[in-house]
Amino acid sequence: MHRLMEGLRLLEALPDATLVVSGGSRRADEAPVAQGYAAAAQVARIRERDPQGEIVRVG
Repeated sequence: MHRLMEGLRLLEALPDATLVVSGGSRRADEAPVAQGYAAAAQVARIRERDPQGEIVRVG
């Protein structure tokens, strides 16, 4: 979570930047961690600054 918060801080400081979140799961029946990170970023109002949906999920 600390990495995500630092990423959000940097995104605020560098508004032209793109937030990339990553993280998989150990089990096929579990959602990748990246989905949780992306959801947390959206809750933190990143969607308002990212109307094009450029939050990238890799996982």
